[in-house]
Amino acid sequence: MEPTRERNATLVDLLDRVLDKGLIINADIIISLAGIPLIGVNLKAAIAGIETMLEYGMMQEWDETIRAISRKEIKEKLPLLEGEKISGKMFASYFYAEGDTWRAGWLYNTNKRIFLFRDEILFETALEKIKGLVIAEDIVDKRKEIYLEIENQVVKFHAKNIFLLKDFIKGQIEKFGIILKKTDVQFLIEGQEIIHSDKMWYMAPADKAFDKTWQPGQLYLAAKDLYWYNSFDEKIMLTIPINKIMEVKIEEEKPYNANNKVLAVSYAGSSKETTFFSNSEEILEKWENLIKKAMPIAA
Repeated sequence: MEPTRERNATLVDLLDRVLDKGLIINADIIISLAGIPLIGVNLKAAIAGIETMLEYGMMQEWDETIRAISRKEIKEKLPLLEGEKISGKMFASYFYAEGDTWRAGWLYNTNKRIFLFRDEILFETALEKIKGLVIAEDIVDKRKEIYLEIENQVVKFHAKNIFLLKDFIKGQIEKFGIILKKTDVQFLIEGQEIIHSDKMWYMAPADKAFDKTWQPGQLYLAAKDLYWYNSFDEKIMLTIPINKIMEVKIEEEKPYNANNKVLAVSYAGSSKETTFFSNSEEILEKWENLIKKAMPIAA
């Protein structure tokens, strides 16, 4: 540490100096009473940020000891299994179906499992039990969620950045050689019986980059919802609750300058909205009848 002198230094300058380069204090102090010296103090001290201290070979044992204690406290607080090592964490919410509520906490990745923790474990599953993962969007609530197929049950998670959460979970699973099966929306229905499904073209809404476009996928009619699954992106892009459907009918595809017929499904969202599906006329007629039968009040 090279000695320097600065007469106009401020408190901020002093703190910056302490953290960056450090200070050396060398002082002799004598405490007197009535002119009689009573106590002598010979003071020598080095004050610096811990990184600077370590750079000069000082306090290495203290640093290692304190870090070891901190790691031990974290392990003692978290109910880790024998040989379990944490590889990452992020804040997320888990839907607790029994209480019909969302529970928030830190979602931990380890070499053995994924678990959500906040004072206690709110959710956990072994990595090898996870069979499928997909992002699904409820078109009414306008909210994306992650669905996990875990053996014979379905759980869902939410986070501020849903795609980061997907990479966080999927990356950990694949790191240990676990291959997720091709996503089957069957497990997303959460116990609903699938009435019928067919390959179906869907008129995807316009976004900032593209106008409305037809996209291939699979249409599912379940007991409570109508789902359209994007085969290319491997995710559900449309979810319409059956009780929100207001009208279903076959009409000409005039809005899109084509001669093909389409199945128009109108539903109650923020306002009345209509989405379109395309296939052969025979299949469209079949779907028109199926959806009408599934609706609480026949169209």
